[in-house]
Amino acid sequence: MVLAVSLDVPGRQLGFYFLMINLTLLVIGVLAYLLVAERSDWYPGLDRSLAEKEAYFREGESARVERQVAARFADLADEDLHRILFVGSSQTWGAGARRADETFVSQLEGLLNAGRAEMPRYACVNGGISSTRAPDLVPLVERWLADGRPDMVVINLSSNDMATSMVDFDSAIRAMVDSILDAGARPVLIQEPRIMVEGRLPLYHQRLETIAGDYGIPVIGLQEFLRKANREGFLWWDKVHLTSFGQSLVARRLHDELLPVIAEAG
Repeated sequence: MVLAVSLDVPGRQLGFYFLMINLTLLVIGVLAYLLVAERSDWYPGLDRSLAEKEAYFREGESARVERQVAARFADLADEDLHRILFVGSSQTWGAGARRADETFVSQLEGLLNAGRAEMPRYACVNGGISSTRAPDLVPLVERWLADGRPDMVVINLSSNDMATSMVDFDSAIRAMVDSILDAGARPVLIQEPRIMVEGRLPLYHQRLETIAGDYGIPVIGLQEFLRKANREGFLWWDKVHLTSFGQSLVARRLHDELLPVIAEAG
C-alpha cells in the first residue's frame, strides 16, 4: 500500500522528499558530532568499569612516578642545584615525545644548563602522572616538597580537570600553591594548552589567571604561542600531547619565561 502511494507521487516531489530526508539526517549527524566533541572530556556513567579501570591505571602510574621522583631527588640530595619540580598529567610526563630526553621537562633542563662550564646549576624533576587531575596531586606535592625540597614547583594543569568541578579544581590548585609557599618554594602556574580551544578550557585557564593574581605568582599561557607556532612544523600527536618538536618549542618558551622568575627569586 505504501509502495502504491509512493508511485503516484510525481518524480519532482519524490526527489524533494529524498532531499529533505537527507538534509534531516545530515543535521542530526552534525548535531551528534558536536555533542560528542563538546562532551569529549566527559565519561559516561553507563559503564562503571571504565572509571574503575582508569582509577586502577592512575594509582599504578602514580606509584611509579612517585618512585621515580623520590629516586631523582635522592640523587640530587648532595648537589648544589636549583631544583624545579614539574607536576601535571600526561602532557607534563611527556606523552608524544619519542624519547625521555625529548620531553619538554628534560629539554628545559638542558637549555638552563647550556654553556655552563661548572657543574649544572639546574635540575628539572618530572612529576607528571598520566590521567591525573589537580585533586589527585595535592598530597603528592606535599610529600615531594618535604622529601625533595624543590626551589620551584611548576603546575601544568587544565585539560583533564575539565571533567572535574571548577570548585574542586580551584580548591586543589590553591592547596598546592599554599603548600609550595609554606615550604619556601616558588610556585608557577601553566595554563595547559591543547591543539585547539574547546569545551570549558577557557574557563579553567581563566581560573588559573585569577588564582595567580590572588597570590601574586606567575602564570604562563602557551595556547596562543603554540597556535602561532603551528605553521613551523608538526607540533601535536593528538589534541593534547606534543611531538618531540612541539616539546622543544615549549622547552624554549619556558626557558625564556622562567629565567626572570628564577632571577627574581634569587
